[in-house]
Amino acid sequence: MSRVIYLYTGPAEQARERAKLYEVGTRASFIHTTDKLSVVIKFISVVGKSDLDLNYPTIFIISDDVGDGSITAAERELDALVFEDIRTLLEEHYRHLNVLVYKESLLNMLEVRATVEKYHRLLKNRLLRMKTWAGLNNEEAVDCPMIYSMPNCLKMIMNTSDERSTMLREYILKINKAVNFEKLLSCSRPSFSFYQSAIGSWGFIAHELSCDESTVCAYAMFKHTLAQLPPSSPLMISNNDLMSFLFAIRDSYRGGNAFHNFRHAVDVLQATFYLLIRLGALPTPEGFSVDIEGVPTSVHQPTIPALLDAENCLTLLLASVGHDVGHPGLTNDFLAKFKAPLNTVFSSKAVLESFHSSWFKRCLRLHWPVFLQEPWNKLQTETILATDMASHFGYVKMIQGLVKTGQQLKDPSDVVVLMSIIIKCADISNVTRPLNVSSRWGIILTREFNEIAELSKHLSANSDIYPIVDPREEPHFPLTYQKAIEESPQLPKSQMFFISHFADAMFKEVAALIPEFAFMYEVLQANTKVWKSAIEPAAA
Repeated sequence: MSRVIYLYTGPAEQARERAKLYEVGTRASFIHTTDKLSVVIKFISVVGKSDLDLNYPTIFIISDDVGDGSITAAERELDALVFEDIRTLLEEHYRHLNVLVYKESLLNMLEVRATVEKYHRLLKNRLLRMKTWAGLNNEEAVDCPMIYSMPNCLKMIMNTSDERSTMLREYILKINKAVNFEKLLSCSRPSFSFYQSAIGSWGFIAHELSCDESTVCAYAMFKHTLAQLPPSSPLMISNNDLMSFLFAIRDSYRGGNAFHNFRHAVDVLQATFYLLIRLGALPTPEGFSVDIEGVPTSVHQPTIPALLDAENCLTLLLASVGHDVGHPGLTNDFLAKFKAPLNTVFSSKAVLESFHSSWFKRCLRLHWPVFLQEPWNKLQTETILATDMASHFGYVKMIQGLVKTGQQLKDPSDVVVLMSIIIKCADISNVTRPLNVSSRWGIILTREFNEIAELSKHLSANSDIYPIVDPREEPHFPLTYQKAIEESPQLPKSQMFFISHFADAMFKEVAALIPEFAFMYEVLQANTKVWKSAIEPAAA
């Protein structure tokens, strides 16, 4: 299976005839034909909204005389870019599509089919893709340099010069000038107020939103925060540039991951946004709700001085939405156990988080480069690294120390501490969400862990995973926690394991340190009672 996109010049009828030959010659399952690069960009920009992995390469066939070579690269608008420009743009900015770019005059169908087959062997099923993304079959992947794997992404980062980054940034600006990204969205709710209400509730309905709707929610949160900056702030960004950035971020996530996908990123973003409002660091937006499913929660007067200004808030929200980009659906323990290449690169320390931070900075370099300057760059790095669960108990101990000594977070040096606490709470907030929402997160995390266990079993046994059939099913989510328990009877035990080992102490100490956040511990305690009661009858 492959997808072909043909960018042609000349008469449309002749192009359609050639397209038929290319469709047959490449054995493509789909071909899209156009004479404008802007149309190509619009077409491939909506691929990222799928809840399924890409299990095929995307073939781009580019006419030799496309664009306008008579003017300088800097003067060319998007539709005037020549072949070399287009190839660079596609290979560097649309790597998630597993791109194969060919000049039409050099096209060899036999070679194309052979290349597609090599990619297919690495992408055929979910376990193969996870193995490939982690770089655990590098010998086979040598012939597939355009695979969207972590080693290939890191190699791209290391090999991209400042000059090349500047050129890519210019391409992005041309795209943003030619493409209205808001018009590429397809949302079922006609009113923007629906999404404003959604982001203002701790019972955030992440699983009821499409990818496009999640994008709108993310956009609304960033717009609310940007509105707190002075118009002259260097961090300001236009509406379309912001939407283009969010499209790029969602493309960086892997839609087929059960848990660590764009939905999780927006959920963590929303939790961070909500906490910043409860803290008083951001003003209350329209549609914001303090109560959770009609149950009153504690409301406190601000106890922490205004440590976080609008720039800090924006920086933390960016780290939240980008904290898991490129996630392979695996764990640091898995990467260490099977000696994944990145484990060596990052010296076995916060491997995934270090990769996420590096890949996210590349996204910022192309879309929002001012955030690579200090102090924002350091703040983002430290807050993303704080999401490494290996550092969890260190943070709990630190918070306990602050509570025992009665020390308040009030000095400028405490900014990164407060930001790290917020993103850590947001990252594991699933167990503190209202029960029906929380149980859905528990279910999909179980699904992801089951995939990791299955791949681990095959790798340990050195068994062939190529014959495994890929079900290619859209995700489904139980409507209630009772339905979730029916689907996964072990869910109450797994939830209680995480709560008792990680969440309870964390949220208890955070509630003592920051009373504005006590509501999370209140909800956690209520959820704990239900999970315990579900375990006790089963044990009787």
